[in-house]
Amino acid sequence: MKKNASKPKVSKEEKQNQIESFFEKHKIKILVVSLVTATLFSILLFDIKTSTGEDDAWYLLAARKFLDGVSFPSWHGSLYPIFISFFLKIFGFKLMLFKLLSFVMIIAHLYVFYFAFRTKVPWANLMMTLLFTSVCIEILYFSSQTYSEAFYLLLQIGTFAAFYKIYDTEKNTSDKIFINWKQWLFFGLMMFLLTQTRNVGWAIIIAASIYYLSEKKFRQILASWGSFLVFYLPYSLYKFIFWSSGGIGVEGQFEKMFWINPYNKSAGFETFHGFIIRFIENSKLYLSKHFFIILGWKSSSETSLFVTILVYFTFLFALVIIYKKRRELLFPTLYIIIALLVTFISQQTMWDQNRLILIFIPIIVLLLLTALSDFLAKYKLPLLGIIPVFLLFLMIMPSLSKTIKATKLNSEVLKANIAGDKLYGFTPDWRHYIEMVEWSSQNIPKKEIVACRKPGIAFVYGNGRNFFGIYSIKIYQIDEVLDNLKKAESHKYHYAFEYNRKDAKFAQLYPFFNDISAIVNQQSGKQYLVFSLNKAQDEMFKPMLTNSGLPDYSIEKLNQMLSKDNKNDYAVYPDSLLNYFEKNKVDYLILASLRANPKLKTTNYINTIHRFVHFIGIKYPGIFIPVYQTGSDEDEPTSLIKIDYSKIRKE
Repeated sequence: MKKNASKPKVSKEEKQNQIESFFEKHKIKILVVSLVTATLFSILLFDIKTSTGEDDAWYLLAARKFLDGVSFPSWHGSLYPIFISFFLKIFGFKLMLFKLLSFVMIIAHLYVFYFAFRTKVPWANLMMTLLFTSVCIEILYFSSQTYSEAFYLLLQIGTFAAFYKIYDTEKNTSDKIFINWKQWLFFGLMMFLLTQTRNVGWAIIIAASIYYLSEKKFRQILASWGSFLVFYLPYSLYKFIFWSSGGIGVEGQFEKMFWINPYNKSAGFETFHGFIIRFIENSKLYLSKHFFIILGWKSSSETSLFVTILVYFTFLFALVIIYKKRRELLFPTLYIIIALLVTFISQQTMWDQNRLILIFIPIIVLLLLTALSDFLAKYKLPLLGIIPVFLLFLMIMPSLSKTIKATKLNSEVLKANIAGDKLYGFTPDWRHYIEMVEWSSQNIPKKEIVACRKPGIAFVYGNGRNFFGIYSIKIYQIDEVLDNLKKAESHKYHYAFEYNRKDAKFAQLYPFFNDISAIVNQQSGKQYLVFSLNKAQDEMFKPMLTNSGLPDYSIEKLNQMLSKDNKNDYAVYPDSLLNYFEKNKVDYLILASLRANPKLKTTNYINTIHRFVHFIGIKYPGIFIPVYQTGSDEDEPTSLIKIDYSKIRKE
């Protein structure tokens, strides 16, 4: 026997298949590792508190309002609050239960992801993508939140699993699609659920139509729409009959999509050029910033047009490869592209939130790496076959590192929360706000209405009490206000003054402050009070004005003085602001010091309700009565004030 007998030669094809064979052989073990890893990190990252973004609390509040017959959830998508309402009905308001639902859905998403793509992509890519997802902190974050992300991720992958069930069945059966009517109905149900969970979900029905059109399967197009409408039409009829709600459910957000400022309609409507700029800026934000941060490849918030263009070319490359070599992946590819385009066009750049693209990341990673694998396969070089796996490894390691660091940071907060300090981990501004919410829910009679800026969070920490939400203040263009005042028939005498509350001269005019009709505000900080009087009032006003020595302006002069180009200048009607409170029977207001920049304690805070109080308080001094305060004046306090409607002069 020869000692130096040569080993059997391994062909290039066999070398290329060694990696794939390894992952196929150990697929169940890797799946279990992924599920266990995701479960472990989700527990260590678990957040008992609500987030300060409030959308998670909004879903809970919307579920309560739906259950109580108050309103139908429509703004963020109706299905998730309806889903929560079933558990709310059975178990009552249990925040931990709703968070655990998200936990279960994130873990289930991993398994269904495996189930959906197990025969459609290389095992190496699939299993490594699962490992990446199981350690990605941006995804695991939603396993303990009541945002809709976990719910949407599960429905999204469930929709593809339903599609591939039809796909596989039709390969082995006749062309008579109605034989598989049960599978088509399930596919239609999943598409319906997806569209009703988030507005971007409508991309799924569009993608299905384009996919079957490209395959020249026209009956499948009809089957897609037919199975979808089987569920959508009765649901729409239900909304119309029981909630007087028409449309497809995206009208609210669709309208605001055209506003330049989603909080201020008067800022104007977006132009075609504006939409182009929005698309470019959003592309940069999400493709050159958030995408790479989630992958673990960058930590800065800088954006790059060059990187964005490179990513778009990568998507185009993947689309071409998939269309030529792996048509079974064309449907999810089309869906991702359409969903991203819709997101970048419809969402204002100010949102800048990773969760708008996060829900697509696992599928994007899998599709891009599979397209790369198919492209490299034609060269039949063993070392090239490892590139996709190596790239996924480069995603897993930094993501794992980030997640481990986050678990260490979260451990102290989690221990304190479990020990009973449920507010530990909140910054002082939020701690004082929540303390005020709790105090109000315990000390203000339920029949009296308390208004605040974050009613969803107030609902959660106020033991399920409904708070009236104030999100914006009604402002007007200055020209419009002054023109309307000139047209008034009963109060034809107008005077405008630059306001300085420290100026003692204004004291002589206090008896006429109830006659302030409008307040003009400049970005520079200057304010002008506009008084509108009838003839009898004017005769009494003129002597006081002369004695005060205050310079006054006609509204024509005021209009000439103000800049016509500054869109940040505006006017308000104090009475309209007060009427808003009175119409909605608001008795109390919570004035919080919630930071404009959550990470920094500055003098800038969310001042929506403060502006209401400021403008109304100028016209009606003493109308707001302090009731209670949490936190010291120097430590981002929150105040509760009562509205004394008796201070209003009724004419």
